[in-house]
Amino acid sequence: MLNLTNSVQGKTISTGLLTLLMLNLVFWGAIKPTISQAIALHTQSQEYEEVYQQLHAKNETITKVYEQFQDMKPQLKTFNYYFPYDGDFSLVIANLHKIAQAYGFNLQQISFSERITKQIRKTVSGKLLLLQPTTFTCQLKGPLANLNSFITHWENTPFLPKVISITYGAQTQTRQSILIMFVVYRLKYNLLTQ
Repeated sequence: MLNLTNSVQGKTISTGLLTLLMLNLVFWGAIKPTISQAIALHTQSQEYEEVYQQLHAKNETITKVYEQFQDMKPQLKTFNYYFPYDGDFSLVIANLHKIAQAYGFNLQQISFSERITKQIRKTVSGKLLLLQPTTFTCQLKGPLANLNSFITHWENTPFLPKVISITYGAQTQTRQSILIMFVVYRLKYNLLTQ
């Protein structure tokens, strides 16, 4: 049997065994890691596909929300006028002036303040998340008999004003000087840029 490697049949067997050994080494050394890598890549590509599907779904949701935002821009712009985030209460003042005139009052003076009393905070806190209360005082001169009608009309405007206090001043024959403190609201930020 020692001469097995010297004979033709022995050389064929040894070459076959050597070939099998080499194929086994090639399989375990090169092909198996390649197959393992291919399986890992396939698993990873499935994970990427799931992430892609999730991102695609989120993108569709964001697109729908953006389209809704675009549809709501006119309403948000109107909301910004009624509750000016930048403190420009010119529309409030114009409406107050017009309503005061309708009830025979002259608007003498207006002042705004960001100073909020504890009473106002307690009344408002948590109810209007996007709005911040602002107090303003107006001095009117006119018939006292029309005051209740004026205040009712003013408090029913879209500005949501609420009377905090009324102080009466000097009275002439038919006209009373009246100092009224209201609370109006402004947005905490511009709805169109958020």
